[in-house]
Amino acid sequence: MAIQLGAAALPNINKVVPRMLDLVQERVKSVAALEEEEAILCQSAVLSVEKIMSHLPHLMSPFVDKFLSCLLHPSLVDPQAHSALFLAAKQARQRLPEIIASRILIPKLCKQREELAEMSRHSLHALFAMLEQLCKSLSQQDVAASFPRIFKFFLDSLDLRFLALAGKTSIAGEEVVEVEGAMLV
Repeated sequence: MAIQLGAAALPNINKVVPRMLDLVQERVKSVAALEEEEAILCQSAVLSVEKIMSHLPHLMSPFVDKFLSCLLHPSLVDPQAHSALFLAAKQARQRLPEIIASRILIPKLCKQREELAEMSRHSLHALFAMLEQLCKSLSQQDVAASFPRIFKFFLDSLDLRFLALAGKTSIAGEEVVEVEGAMLV
């Protein structure tokens, strides 16, 4: 519907997309306990939102925060998982930096990084992979314009070791080294 109607679908998108994101957010907290029907429903919601964002990226900026928090939830970034829901989330994480403008996505990624400092290292790995994908897709002018924000992102990310030493994050010891390694690669 959204693809066919384009911008005319905005009134419906403003009703449908938040509901789909709420559905994923509610169910993603217990992915291991999801029944097959719920997992398929979540997968469909993730793929639908990603598809809408790919066709109407200029209308989706209000939903990027919530979509990122769903995609970066620790239960959807486990590297050992290979279910259809995990693969759909991974696909959306890979496509989002290509779809959403850097001026919108970089501040949202910075906000997520602040929230993820208290989450899992796998979520941080996924976040860094998204930023890497974003940097690869930027033109030289966009890189120059976004450089201060990207630099601040990495500078704040390198504070993870100090947060771990102060006990302000659940990531500690060898995990900090692993996260820093992923960030610097």
